[in-house]
Amino acid sequence: MESLLGKILKNQYYISRQLAHKNYWTIYLAEDRTASLGPLCVVQRLRTQIEAKFLKTQAGNNLRESLTLELMKLKQIDHHPQIPEIRDFFIIDRDFYFVRDFIVGETLAEEITRHILTEAEIISLMKDSLPCLGFIHQKNMLHLNIKPSNIIRHQEDGTIFLTGFGSLKRMIEDNNLQPKFLTRQYLKDQEFTAPEQLQNNPVVASDIYALGKVAIYALSGKKDNKIAINNLDNFARSAIKDLKNNQEISISSKLANVLDKMTRDRPQDRYQSVTEVLQDLEQEENVVVFPPPFDEEMVEKRDLSAIGTKSRKHVTQAKQETRKTSNLSFSTFKPWRIFIIPLVISLFLATILLRNITKYRNFVDYNNEIHEISFKYPKDWSLEELDDPITGDILVLTSPAEDGFDLFQEKIYLSIDELPEDVNNLDLYSQTMFKKIQAQLEPNTVIYQGEIDKLDGMNARSLMYLRQEDAKSLQQMEIFTVKGNRAYVFTYVAEDIKYQDFLQVTKKILGSLKIRNTTISEQQEKGQ
Repeated sequence: MESLLGKILKNQYYISRQLAHKNYWTIYLAEDRTASLGPLCVVQRLRTQIEAKFLKTQAGNNLRESLTLELMKLKQIDHHPQIPEIRDFFIIDRDFYFVRDFIVGETLAEEITRHILTEAEIISLMKDSLPCLGFIHQKNMLHLNIKPSNIIRHQEDGTIFLTGFGSLKRMIEDNNLQPKFLTRQYLKDQEFTAPEQLQNNPVVASDIYALGKVAIYALSGKKDNKIAINNLDNFARSAIKDLKNNQEISISSKLANVLDKMTRDRPQDRYQSVTEVLQDLEQEENVVVFPPPFDEEMVEKRDLSAIGTKSRKHVTQAKQETRKTSNLSFSTFKPWRIFIIPLVISLFLATILLRNITKYRNFVDYNNEIHEISFKYPKDWSLEELDDPITGDILVLTSPAEDGFDLFQEKIYLSIDELPEDVNNLDLYSQTMFKKIQAQLEPNTVIYQGEIDKLDGMNARSLMYLRQEDAKSLQQMEIFTVKGNRAYVFTYVAEDIKYQDFLQVTKKILGSLKIRNTTISEQQEKGQ
Protein backbone atom coordinates (compact mmCIF):
# COMPACT_ATOMS: atom_id res chain seq x y z
CA MET A 1 0.00 0.00 0.00
CA GLU A 2 1.31 3.42 -0.92
CA SER A 3 2.37 5.48 2.08
CA LEU A 4 0.52 8.70 2.83
CA LEU A 5 3.33 10.27 4.90
CA GLY A 6 3.87 13.90 3.96
CA LYS A 7 0.71 14.10 1.86
CA ILE A 8 -2.32 16.36 2.35
CA LEU A 9 -5.77 14.78 2.04
CA LYS A 10 -8.72 16.92 0.90
CA ASN A 11 -6.41 19.97 1.02
CA GLN A 12 -6.91 19.78 4.78
CA TYR A 13 -5.26 16.85 6.59
CA TYR A 14 -1.45 16.77 6.59
CA ILE A 15 -0.25 13.21 7.34
CA SER A 16 2.73 13.46 9.72
CA ARG A 17 3.22 9.99 11.20
CA GLN A 18 1.99 6.39 10.92
CA LEU A 19 0.69 5.15 14.27
CA ALA A 20 -0.38 1.60 13.44
CA HIS A 21 -0.97 -0.83 10.60
CA LYS A 22 -3.00 -4.03 10.80
CA ASN A 23 -4.40 -6.06 7.93
CA TYR A 24 -6.21 -3.50 5.78
CA TRP A 25 -6.32 -0.65 8.31
CA THR A 26 -3.62 2.01 8.55
CA ILE A 27 -3.82 4.68 11.25
CA TYR A 28 -2.03 8.02 10.91
CA LEU A 29 -1.43 11.07 13.07
CA ALA A 30 -2.43 14.13 11.08
CA GLU A 31 -2.70 17.89 11.39
CA ASP A 32 -5.93 19.61 10.43
CA ARG A 33 -4.71 22.71 8.59
CA THR A 34 -8.15 24.36 8.87
CA ALA A 35 -8.53 23.99 12.66
CA SER A 36 -7.30 26.78 14.92
CA LEU A 37 -7.88 24.79 18.11
CA GLY A 38 -6.88 21.16 18.55
CA PRO A 39 -5.39 20.66 15.06
CA LEU A 40 -4.04 17.17 15.80
CA CYS A 41 -6.29 14.35 14.69
CA VAL A 42 -6.24 10.65 13.78
CA VAL A 43 -6.89 9.55 10.20
CA GLN A 44 -7.87 5.90 9.74
CA ARG A 45 -7.63 4.44 6.25
CA LEU A 46 -9.47 1.28 5.19
CA ARG A 47 -8.01 -0.20 2.05
CA THR A 48 -10.71 -1.55 -0.24
CA GLN A 49 -8.92 -1.57 -3.60
CA ILE A 50 -7.85 -5.20 -3.16
CA GLU A 51 -11.44 -6.27 -3.85
CA ALA A 52 -11.86 -4.35 -7.10
CA LYS A 53 -14.21 -6.89 -8.66
CA PHE A 54 -16.40 -6.86 -5.59
CA LEU A 55 -16.52 -3.08 -5.43
CA LYS A 56 -17.75 -2.84 -9.02
CA THR A 57 -20.91 -4.72 -8.08
CA GLN A 58 -24.06 -3.34 -6.49
CA ALA A 59 -22.96 -5.01 -3.25
CA GLY A 60 -19.75 -2.96 -3.41
CA ASN A 61 -21.75 0.24 -3.72
CA ASN A 62 -23.83 -0.90 -0.75
CA LEU A 63 -20.64 -1.43 1.23
CA ARG A 64 -19.48 2.15 0.70
CA GLU A 65 -22.93 3.51 1.54
CA SER A 66 -23.11 1.35 4.65
CA LEU A 67 -19.73 2.52 5.90
CA THR A 68 -20.89 6.12 5.53
CA LEU A 69 -24.20 5.45 7.27
CA GLU A 70 -22.45 3.63 10.11
CA LEU A 71 -20.19 6.59 10.79
CA MET A 72 -23.21 8.88 10.74
CA LYS A 73 -24.65 6.67 13.49
CA LEU A 74 -21.43 7.05 15.45
CA LYS A 75 -21.83 10.83 15.18
CA GLN A 76 -24.89 10.44 17.41
CA ILE A 77 -22.69 9.48 20.35
CA ASP A 78 -19.37 11.24 19.74
CA HIS A 79 -20.44 14.31 21.74
CA HIS A 80 -20.13 12.26 24.92
CA PRO A 81 -17.12 13.59 26.89
CA GLN A 82 -15.48 10.11 26.90
CA ILE A 83 -15.83 9.39 23.18
CA PRO A 84 -13.44 11.06 20.68
CA GLU A 85 -15.34 13.21 18.21
CA ILE A 86 -15.54 12.06 14.60
CA ARG A 87 -14.54 15.08 12.52
CA ASP A 88 -14.87 13.82 8.97
CA PHE A 89 -15.27 10.81 6.69
CA PHE A 90 -14.67 10.50 2.96
CA ILE A 91 -13.64 8.18 0.10
CA ILE A 92 -10.54 8.68 -2.08
CA ASP A 93 -9.66 6.23 -4.87
CA ARG A 94 -12.02 3.63 -3.41
CA ASP A 95 -10.25 3.77 -0.04
CA PHE A 96 -12.36 4.80 2.93
CA TYR A 97 -11.09 7.34 5.50
CA PHE A 98 -12.48 8.67 8.72
CA VAL A 99 -11.02 11.33 10.98
CA ARG A 100 -11.42 11.62 14.74
CA ASP A 101 -9.96 13.69 17.57
CA PHE A 102 -6.49 12.74 18.76
CA ILE A 103 -6.43 11.91 22.49
CA VAL A 104 -3.13 12.72 24.17
CA GLY A 105 -2.59 9.86 26.55
CA GLU A 106 -1.74 6.21 27.01
CA THR A 107 -3.75 3.15 26.04
CA LEU A 108 -4.52 0.55 28.66
CA ALA A 109 -2.45 -1.90 26.62
CA GLU A 110 0.59 0.38 26.97
CA GLU A 111 -0.08 0.85 30.67
CA ILE A 112 -0.25 -2.90 31.28
CA THR A 113 3.14 -3.43 29.61
CA ARG A 114 4.62 -1.23 32.34
CA HIS A 115 2.72 -2.73 35.27
CA ILE A 116 -0.40 -4.73 36.00
CA LEU A 117 -3.17 -2.81 37.74
CA THR A 118 -4.15 -3.08 41.38
CA GLU A 119 -7.63 -4.08 42.50
CA ALA A 120 -8.45 -0.47 43.42
CA GLU A 121 -7.27 0.73 40.00
CA ILE A 122 -9.44 -1.88 38.26
CA ILE A 123 -12.55 -0.85 40.20
CA SER A 124 -11.84 2.80 39.36
CA LEU A 125 -11.32 1.92 35.68
CA MET A 126 -14.63 0.05 35.53
CA LYS A 127 -16.55 2.81 37.31
CA ASP A 128 -15.11 5.34 34.85
CA SER A 129 -15.83 3.19 31.77
CA LEU A 130 -19.27 1.75 32.54
CA PRO A 131 -21.34 5.00 32.45
CA CYS A 132 -19.94 5.77 28.99
CA LEU A 133 -20.76 2.23 27.87
CA GLY A 134 -24.27 2.64 29.28
CA PHE A 135 -24.68 5.84 27.25
CA ILE A 136 -23.76 3.92 24.08
CA HIS A 137 -26.28 1.19 24.88
CA GLN A 138 -29.01 3.77 25.49
CA LYS A 139 -28.50 4.87 21.90
CA ASN A 140 -29.30 1.30 20.81
CA MET A 141 -25.70 0.78 19.77
CA LEU A 142 -22.98 -1.65 20.82
CA HIS A 143 -19.25 -1.04 21.05
CA LEU A 144 -18.26 -4.56 19.92
CA ASN A 145 -14.53 -3.90 20.09
CA ILE A 146 -13.61 -3.33 23.73
CA LYS A 147 -9.97 -4.24 24.30
CA PRO A 148 -6.97 -2.64 26.07
CA SER A 149 -5.75 -0.81 22.96
CA ASN A 150 -9.16 0.87 22.58
CA ILE A 151 -9.22 2.26 26.13
CA ILE A 152 -7.21 5.48 26.48
CA ARG A 153 -6.38 7.37 29.67
CA HIS A 154 -6.01 11.12 29.04
CA GLN A 155 -2.55 12.40 29.92
CA GLU A 156 -3.69 15.51 31.82
CA ASP A 157 -6.75 14.57 33.89
CA GLY A 158 -6.90 10.76 33.65
CA THR A 159 -10.28 10.72 31.85
CA ILE A 160 -11.02 7.32 30.31
CA PHE A 161 -11.91 7.35 26.58
CA LEU A 162 -13.48 4.51 24.60
CA THR A 163 -12.35 4.31 20.97
CA GLY A 164 -12.27 1.83 18.09
CA PHE A 165 -15.96 1.03 17.76
CA GLY A 166 -16.65 -2.23 15.92
CA SER A 167 -18.78 -0.39 13.37
CA LEU A 168 -17.88 -2.71 10.50
CA LYS A 169 -19.46 -5.57 12.44
CA ARG A 170 -22.88 -3.92 12.43
CA MET A 171 -22.44 -2.85 8.81
CA ILE A 172 -21.84 -6.45 7.74
CA GLU A 173 -24.92 -7.65 9.62
CA ASP A 174 -27.14 -4.91 8.21
CA ASN A 175 -26.09 -5.55 4.62
CA ASN A 176 -25.25 -9.27 4.71
CA LEU A 177 -21.85 -8.50 3.18
CA GLN A 178 -19.04 -10.98 3.76
CA PRO A 179 -16.15 -9.95 1.50
CA LYS A 180 -12.91 -11.78 2.10
CA PHE A 181 -11.17 -8.89 3.83
CA LEU A 182 -13.99 -8.40 6.37
CA THR A 183 -13.78 -11.80 8.03
CA ARG A 184 -14.40 -12.58 11.66
CA GLN A 185 -10.67 -13.01 12.33
CA TYR A 186 -10.02 -9.51 11.02
CA LEU A 187 -12.76 -7.78 12.98
CA LYS A 188 -12.19 -9.22 16.43
CA ASP A 189 -9.56 -9.77 19.09
CA GLN A 190 -10.97 -13.07 20.22
CA GLU A 191 -9.34 -12.96 23.66
CA PHE A 192 -11.85 -10.27 24.68
CA THR A 193 -14.79 -11.28 22.47
CA ALA A 194 -17.92 -12.96 23.84
CA PRO A 195 -18.84 -16.39 22.39
CA GLU A 196 -22.14 -15.16 20.94
CA GLN A 197 -20.35 -12.28 19.21
CA LEU A 198 -18.10 -14.80 17.48
CA GLN A 199 -21.32 -16.30 16.11
CA ASN A 200 -22.44 -12.86 14.89
CA ASN A 201 -25.18 -12.61 17.54
CA PRO A 202 -23.94 -9.80 19.83
CA VAL A 203 -26.04 -8.35 22.64
CA VAL A 204 -25.52 -5.73 25.36
CA ALA A 205 -23.97 -8.41 27.57
CA SER A 206 -21.28 -8.93 24.88
CA ASP A 207 -19.74 -5.54 25.69
CA ILE A 208 -19.97 -6.31 29.41
CA TYR A 209 -18.15 -9.62 28.79
CA ALA A 210 -15.36 -7.81 26.91
CA LEU A 211 -14.85 -5.24 29.68
CA GLY A 212 -14.72 -8.04 32.26
CA LYS A 213 -12.07 -9.86 30.23
CA VAL A 214 -10.09 -6.63 29.93
CA ALA A 215 -10.24 -6.21 33.73
CA ILE A 216 -8.97 -9.78 34.27
CA TYR A 217 -6.13 -9.16 31.81
CA ALA A 218 -5.20 -5.86 33.50
CA LEU A 219 -5.09 -7.61 36.90
CA SER A 220 -3.09 -10.63 35.74
CA GLY A 221 -1.21 -9.66 32.60
CA LYS A 222 -2.65 -12.77 30.89
CA LYS A 223 -4.93 -12.70 27.86
CA ASP A 224 -4.81 -16.21 26.42
CA ASN A 225 -8.33 -17.08 27.67
CA LYS A 226 -6.88 -19.51 30.20
CA ILE A 227 -7.68 -17.19 33.06
CA ALA A 228 -10.62 -18.21 35.24
CA ILE A 229 -12.22 -16.79 38.37
CA ASN A 230 -11.73 -19.08 41.33
CA ASN A 231 -14.85 -17.87 43.09
CA LEU A 232 -14.97 -18.70 46.80
CA ASP A 233 -18.20 -17.33 48.25
CA ASN A 234 -17.36 -18.27 51.83
CA PHE A 235 -14.07 -16.38 52.00
CA ALA A 236 -13.21 -12.70 52.02
CA ARG A 237 -10.51 -13.31 49.40
CA SER A 238 -10.68 -15.10 46.07
CA ALA A 239 -8.30 -15.45 43.15
CA ILE A 240 -7.73 -15.14 39.43
CA LYS A 241 -6.25 -18.46 38.41
CA ASP A 242 -4.01 -19.13 35.41
CA LEU A 243 -5.04 -22.63 34.37
CA LYS A 244 -1.92 -22.97 32.22
CA ASN A 245 0.67 -22.75 35.00
CA ASN A 246 -1.62 -22.95 38.05
CA GLN A 247 -0.57 -19.52 39.37
CA GLU A 248 -3.06 -17.39 41.30
CA ILE A 249 -3.51 -13.68 41.97
CA SER A 250 -5.41 -12.84 45.13
CA ILE A 251 -8.36 -10.43 44.85
CA SER A 252 -11.42 -9.72 46.98
CA SER A 253 -14.37 -12.06 46.63
CA LYS A 254 -16.56 -9.02 45.94
CA LEU A 255 -14.59 -8.16 42.80
CA ALA A 256 -14.22 -11.83 41.88
CA ASN A 257 -18.00 -12.27 41.95
CA VAL A 258 -18.48 -9.24 39.68
CA LEU A 259 -15.86 -10.36 37.15
CA ASP A 260 -17.19 -13.90 37.19
CA LYS A 261 -20.71 -12.73 36.36
CA MET A 262 -19.45 -10.36 33.66
CA THR A 263 -17.57 -13.13 31.82
CA ARG A 264 -19.86 -16.15 32.00
CA ASP A 265 -20.18 -18.11 28.75
CA ARG A 266 -23.93 -17.75 28.29
CA PRO A 267 -25.08 -14.13 27.80
CA GLN A 268 -28.28 -14.74 29.79
CA ASP A 269 -26.13 -15.66 32.82
CA ARG A 270 -24.26 -12.34 32.75
CA TYR A 271 -25.25 -8.85 33.83
CA GLN A 272 -27.88 -7.53 31.43
CA SER A 273 -26.95 -3.84 31.79
CA VAL A 274 -24.09 -1.70 33.02
CA THR A 275 -26.42 -0.46 35.76
CA GLU A 276 -26.40 -3.93 37.31
CA VAL A 277 -22.60 -4.02 37.26
CA LEU A 278 -22.35 -0.60 38.90
CA GLN A 279 -24.88 -1.62 41.54
CA ASP A 280 -22.75 -4.60 42.56
CA LEU A 281 -19.56 -2.55 42.49
CA GLU A 282 -21.14 0.06 44.74
CA GLN A 283 -23.01 -2.48 46.89
CA GLU A 284 -25.88 0.00 46.87
CA GLU A 285 -29.49 -0.20 45.79
CA ASN A 286 -29.23 2.50 43.13
CA VAL A 287 -26.72 3.69 40.55
CA VAL A 288 -26.71 7.10 42.20
CA VAL A 289 -25.07 6.75 45.60
CA PHE A 290 -26.75 8.93 48.21
CA PRO A 291 -25.46 9.68 51.73
CA PRO A 292 -26.85 7.55 54.57
CA PRO A 293 -30.39 8.35 55.80
CA PHE A 294 -30.76 11.34 58.07
CA ASP A 295 -30.46 10.38 61.75
CA GLU A 296 -31.30 13.33 63.99
CA GLU A 297 -30.09 11.68 67.21
CA MET A 298 -26.75 10.75 65.65
CA VAL A 299 -26.33 14.25 64.23
CA GLU A 300 -26.98 15.82 67.65
CA LYS A 301 -24.37 13.57 69.29
CA ARG A 302 -21.87 14.33 66.54
CA ASP A 303 -22.47 18.10 66.79
CA LEU A 304 -22.18 18.10 70.60
CA SER A 305 -18.95 16.15 70.37
CA ALA A 306 -17.61 18.57 67.77
CA ILE A 307 -18.60 21.58 69.91
CA GLY A 308 -16.82 20.10 72.94
CA THR A 309 -13.68 19.43 70.93
CA LYS A 310 -13.68 22.90 69.42
CA SER A 311 -14.23 24.51 72.83
CA ARG A 312 -11.25 22.71 74.39
CA LYS A 313 -9.10 23.56 71.39
CA HIS A 314 -10.19 27.21 71.53
CA VAL A 315 -9.31 27.53 75.23
CA THR A 316 -5.86 26.04 74.63
CA GLN A 317 -5.22 28.32 71.68
CA ALA A 318 -6.45 31.35 73.66
CA LYS A 319 -3.96 30.63 76.45
CA GLN A 320 -1.13 30.25 73.95
CA GLU A 321 -2.06 33.51 72.18
CA THR A 322 -2.22 35.34 75.53
CA ARG A 323 1.33 34.23 76.36
CA LYS A 324 2.54 35.27 72.90
CA THR A 325 0.90 38.70 73.18
CA SER A 326 2.39 39.40 76.59
CA ASN A 327 5.87 38.86 75.16
CA LEU A 328 5.42 41.49 72.43
CA SER A 329 6.91 44.91 73.03
CA PHE A 330 5.59 48.20 71.74
CA SER A 331 8.71 48.55 69.62
CA THR A 332 7.53 45.70 67.34
CA PHE A 333 4.46 47.70 66.24
CA LYS A 334 4.66 49.01 62.65
CA PRO A 335 2.30 51.98 61.93
CA TRP A 336 2.39 51.47 58.12
CA ARG A 337 0.32 48.32 58.59
CA ILE A 338 -2.68 50.49 59.51
CA PHE A 339 -2.77 51.85 55.95
CA ILE A 340 -1.57 48.83 53.93
CA ILE A 341 -3.99 46.22 55.28
CA PRO A 342 -7.22 48.16 54.45
CA LEU A 343 -5.80 48.93 50.98
CA VAL A 344 -5.13 45.24 50.27
CA ILE A 345 -8.62 44.30 51.47
CA SER A 346 -10.21 47.00 49.28
CA LEU A 347 -8.31 45.82 46.20
CA PHE A 348 -9.34 42.23 46.88
CA LEU A 349 -13.03 43.15 47.20
CA ALA A 350 -12.87 45.32 44.07
CA THR A 351 -11.39 42.41 42.09
CA ILE A 352 -14.20 40.11 43.19
CA LEU A 353 -16.83 42.72 42.31
CA LEU A 354 -15.31 43.36 38.87
CA ARG A 355 -15.11 39.63 38.14
CA ASN A 356 -18.77 39.19 39.09
CA ILE A 357 -19.84 42.10 36.86
CA THR A 358 -17.90 40.66 33.90
CA LYS A 359 -19.26 37.16 34.50
CA TYR A 360 -22.86 38.36 34.33
CA ARG A 361 -22.52 40.82 31.47
CA ASN A 362 -25.63 40.70 29.25
CA PHE A 363 -27.63 39.12 32.09
CA VAL A 364 -30.73 40.66 33.68
CA ASP A 365 -32.09 40.35 37.21
CA TYR A 366 -35.21 38.46 38.21
CA ASN A 367 -36.80 38.76 41.63
CA ASN A 368 -39.91 36.96 42.86
CA GLU A 369 -41.20 38.39 46.14
CA ILE A 370 -43.94 35.79 46.54
CA HIS A 371 -41.61 32.81 46.40
CA GLU A 372 -38.64 34.73 47.83
CA ILE A 373 -36.11 33.88 45.15
CA SER A 374 -33.92 35.89 42.79
CA PHE A 375 -31.35 35.11 40.09
CA LYS A 376 -29.79 36.44 36.90
CA TYR A 377 -30.44 35.10 33.40
CA PRO A 378 -29.31 36.00 29.83
CA LYS A 379 -31.25 38.94 28.47
CA ASP A 380 -31.86 37.15 25.14
CA TRP A 381 -33.64 34.30 26.96
CA SER A 382 -37.37 34.56 27.64
CA LEU A 383 -38.90 34.09 31.10
CA GLU A 384 -42.51 33.04 31.63
CA GLU A 385 -44.10 32.83 35.06
CA LEU A 386 -46.36 29.80 35.35
CA ASP A 387 -47.40 29.27 38.98
CA ASP A 388 -48.97 25.95 38.04
CA PRO A 389 -50.67 24.53 41.17
CA ILE A 390 -50.68 20.98 39.74
CA THR A 391 -47.05 20.59 38.64
CA GLY A 392 -45.62 23.10 41.09
CA ASP A 393 -43.82 24.86 38.22
CA ILE A 394 -43.12 28.48 39.10
CA LEU A 395 -41.48 29.63 35.88
CA VAL A 396 -39.67 28.54 32.73
CA LEU A 397 -36.63 30.05 31.02
CA THR A 398 -36.30 29.42 27.27
CA SER A 399 -33.22 29.94 25.10
CA PRO A 400 -33.55 31.95 21.88
CA ALA A 401 -33.98 30.07 18.59
CA GLU A 402 -30.56 29.72 16.96
CA ASP A 403 -31.93 29.58 13.41
CA GLY A 404 -34.95 28.47 11.42
CA PHE A 405 -33.92 24.84 11.86
CA ASP A 406 -33.75 24.95 15.67
CA LEU A 407 -36.47 22.40 16.45
CA PHE A 408 -35.95 22.41 20.22
CA GLN A 409 -35.16 25.40 22.40
CA GLU A 410 -33.35 24.66 25.64
CA LYS A 411 -35.36 25.24 28.81
CA ILE A 412 -34.86 25.60 32.54
CA TYR A 413 -37.90 25.03 34.77
CA LEU A 414 -38.21 25.97 38.43
CA SER A 415 -40.68 24.23 40.70
CA ILE A 416 -41.14 24.48 44.46
CA ASP A 417 -42.46 21.62 46.57
CA GLU A 418 -43.98 22.17 50.00
CA LEU A 419 -42.61 19.31 52.09
CA PRO A 420 -44.20 17.35 54.92
CA GLU A 421 -42.23 17.19 58.15
CA ASP A 422 -41.10 13.59 57.54
CA VAL A 423 -39.38 14.50 54.23
CA ASN A 424 -37.98 17.96 54.98
CA ASN A 425 -34.26 17.21 54.56
CA LEU A 426 -32.11 16.74 51.48
CA ASP A 427 -31.25 13.07 52.05
CA LEU A 428 -34.86 11.92 52.23
CA TYR A 429 -35.99 14.19 49.41
CA SER A 430 -33.18 12.83 47.21
CA GLN A 431 -34.55 9.32 47.59
CA THR A 432 -38.04 10.60 46.77
CA MET A 433 -36.80 12.40 43.65
CA PHE A 434 -34.87 9.37 42.42
CA LYS A 435 -37.93 7.11 42.69
CA LYS A 436 -40.15 9.76 41.06
CA ILE A 437 -37.80 10.13 38.08
CA GLN A 438 -37.32 6.38 37.79
CA ALA A 439 -41.09 5.85 37.62
CA GLN A 440 -41.40 8.30 34.70
CA LEU A 441 -38.65 6.76 32.55
CA GLU A 442 -38.40 3.67 30.41
CA PRO A 443 -37.22 0.53 32.24
CA ASN A 444 -33.42 0.15 32.51
CA THR A 445 -32.82 3.86 31.88
CA VAL A 446 -29.54 4.80 33.55
CA ILE A 447 -29.69 7.74 35.96
CA TYR A 448 -26.34 9.43 36.57
CA GLN A 449 -25.26 11.64 39.43
CA GLY A 450 -24.79 15.15 38.04
CA GLU A 451 -21.92 17.53 38.74
CA ILE A 452 -23.83 20.38 40.45
CA ASP A 453 -23.80 20.02 44.24
CA LYS A 454 -24.47 23.57 45.50
CA LEU A 455 -27.38 26.02 45.22
CA ASP A 456 -27.08 29.39 46.97
CA GLY A 457 -24.24 27.95 49.07
CA MET A 458 -26.40 25.06 50.30
CA ASN A 459 -25.83 21.38 49.61
CA ALA A 460 -27.71 20.23 46.53
CA ARG A 461 -28.09 17.09 44.43
CA SER A 462 -28.37 16.65 40.68
CA LEU A 463 -29.61 13.69 38.66
CA MET A 464 -29.02 13.35 34.92
CA TYR A 465 -30.63 11.05 32.36
CA LEU A 466 -31.58 10.66 28.69
CA ARG A 467 -35.11 10.48 27.33
CA GLN A 468 -36.96 10.58 24.03
CA GLU A 469 -39.57 13.17 23.03
CA ASP A 470 -41.12 12.41 19.66
CA ALA A 471 -38.09 11.83 17.40
CA LYS A 472 -35.75 13.97 19.51
CA SER A 473 -33.15 12.63 21.92
CA LEU A 474 -33.06 14.85 25.02
CA GLN A 475 -30.74 15.05 28.00
CA GLN A 476 -32.21 16.28 31.27
CA MET A 477 -30.80 17.20 34.67
CA GLU A 478 -32.77 17.77 37.86
CA ILE A 479 -30.96 19.99 40.39
CA PHE A 480 -32.55 20.40 43.80
CA THR A 481 -31.99 21.55 47.36
CA VAL A 482 -34.08 21.82 50.52
CA LYS A 483 -34.46 24.91 52.69
CA GLY A 484 -36.92 24.97 55.54
CA ASN A 485 -40.06 23.14 54.48
CA ARG A 486 -39.52 23.70 50.75
CA ALA A 487 -37.68 21.85 48.01
CA TYR A 488 -36.40 23.96 45.11
CA VAL A 489 -36.10 21.96 41.89
CA PHE A 490 -34.48 23.24 38.70
CA THR A 491 -34.92 21.13 35.56
CA TYR A 492 -32.50 21.75 32.70
CA VAL A 493 -33.49 20.04 29.42
CA ALA A 494 -31.71 20.25 26.07
CA GLU A 495 -31.16 18.27 22.91
CA ASP A 496 -28.60 15.59 23.65
CA ILE A 497 -26.19 16.98 21.08
CA LYS A 498 -26.40 20.54 22.52
CA TYR A 499 -26.53 19.68 26.22
CA GLN A 500 -22.89 20.54 26.98
CA ASP A 501 -23.09 23.81 24.99
CA PHE A 502 -25.83 25.25 27.22
CA LEU A 503 -24.67 23.65 30.48
CA GLN A 504 -22.28 26.53 31.24
CA VAL A 505 -25.10 29.09 30.89
CA THR A 506 -27.24 26.96 33.20
CA LYS A 507 -24.45 26.90 35.79
CA LYS A 508 -24.16 30.69 35.63
CA ILE A 509 -27.89 31.11 36.20
CA LEU A 510 -27.88 28.71 39.14
CA GLY A 511 -24.71 30.32 40.50
CA SER A 512 -26.56 33.63 40.87
CA LEU A 513 -29.51 32.09 42.75
CA LYS A 514 -30.59 33.57 46.09
CA ILE A 515 -33.23 31.85 48.24
CA ARG A 516 -34.64 33.78 51.18
CA ASN A 517 -37.49 31.51 52.34
CA THR A 518 -38.39 33.21 55.62
CA THR A 519 -39.68 30.91 58.31
CA ILE A 520 -43.33 30.70 59.36
CA SER A 521 -42.61 32.64 62.55
CA GLU A 522 -40.93 35.42 60.54
CA GLN A 523 -43.92 35.58 58.20
CA GLN A 524 -46.28 35.86 61.17
CA GLU A 525 -44.18 38.70 62.62
CA LYS A 526 -44.35 40.53 59.27
CA GLY A 527 -48.15 40.19 59.28
CA GLN A 528 -48.53 41.72 62.74
